[in-house]
This record gives sequence, structure tokens and C-alpha cells, in this order.
Amino acid sequence: MVCPMACRFSRRHVRVPHAGGLNGRERCPEPTNPTATGLGSDMHVDVSGDSLAGVVTLGHNPLFFNSDQGRAFIVNGDGTVSLYTGLLPLTTSVSTATLPPLTSGAVAAGAGNNGGIYIANSGTNDVSFIPITTNAVTQVMPVGLNPVMVAGGGNSAKIYVVNRGDNTVTVISTIDNTFQKTIPVGSSPVWAVMSSDGEAVFVVNQGDGTLSFIDTTLDREICGSGASIVPCTFCLLR
Repeated sequence: MVCPMACRFSRRHVRVPHAGGLNGRERCPEPTNPTATGLGSDMHVDVSGDSLAGVVTLGHNPLFFNSDQGRAFIVNGDGTVSLYTGLLPLTTSVSTATLPPLTSGAVAAGAGNNGGIYIANSGTNDVSFIPITTNAVTQVMPVGLNPVMVAGGGNSAKIYVVNRGDNTVTVISTIDNTFQKTIPVGSSPVWAVMSSDGEAVFVVNQGDGTLSFIDTTLDREICGSGASIVPCTFCLLR
């Protein structure tokens, strides 16, 4: 792993170790497992002092980082998910959940109000579920074509899966992980985030330069290129 030399934050720099030790630079800390050659890692920065708090060894080719309820989860390119206590990067042990062999193309993940983790499998058009009580996949749910993002939050009993391949969002209940609805959005949606109160989901549509606004009570797009209502001006990104 090649670590950046520094990270700019509020006009100050956080000194981050650099791999290779070139030109007098420090080497990255050794991974917690010295035999884990070629594994990826993530770095935690203590923003109170703008200092490096710890380096955590992950799976191969980590792609996506997220955290919820104190648990960090990282989607790796080798078909695994790394999980650990995010607030304790130096003392926590890292667990590895292996995704089912019939799933592929895991690219992102989100958490529901049930504490569970939902992983978008872009290659097999489904979502893998890891409950808060274990570090293993217990369920796989079909969604739309080419899922690329999962949006959820502590104030909503649903998660929203962004399907780039068919321009939709799949709604799944976090109570029993059942399918609720498919919502059409704009062209080539690539990202989504839920509001802190759980009342809205915002979807970035890369294909037509718009932002879709989904009302989570109605579960329909009320603003955006695919809405039956005239698109709001703030939704037009181009």
C-alpha cells in the first residue's frame, strides 16, 4: 500500500507514513498479520489532534468503507467484507465475512436501522445481508440490474438500493428484509444518501446530470428527471 505523504485538513497537515522509506520518509506500519502480504489497509486519523490513530489490515483490494453503530465495514475486491470496531482501530480484532460464491461484483454497502449491513453485488444483481449479531452473510436478496450503492439510516425501517443498470431504486424492509417497491429514477444512478431524519433519499443520476429526491413515506420520486411532478430546479445538476 502506498500511503499519501500528507492530508490537508483545516490548513494543517497530518503526517502519514509513506511506503518504501524513500528520501527519509517513514515506512507504513507493518500489518497486524505479518504473513498477510498484498492485503489492503485503511488509516484512521484522530481529528482532535490531526494525527494518525491507527492502520487496520483488510482484505485484498479494498473498494468501499462505511461505518454504523460503531462497527466499520469494508468491501474488498476478493469477495470478502472486513468488519471491526471502528472507534478502536489499534486494539480491535478484524473479522472477515466471505460473500456467498454465487454472488459477485460487490462494490458498496450500507447499514439499516437494524444494525445489519447490506452489500450491493453488482455482478449478480442482488444484496448480501450481514446481521448485527454475527459477522457472516445470512441472506441474499434479488434487486435491480447492476446495483452500485445502498442508502439507509437509523431513522428508517427501509434501505434503498441504487440500480445503475435499469435506472431504478429497490426498496427493502429492514424489519424482515422483504422487497417493498421499485422506484424509477434518472439515467445511470450511481450514488445515494439518506437524510438524517430518514424522510428522504437523494440519488445522483450520472447519465442525465440530475438529482432525484425520494420521499420515503410515499416511496416515490417527487423531484428529478423521472418524476411525474415537474422537476425542481435544485435537482438539475447540469
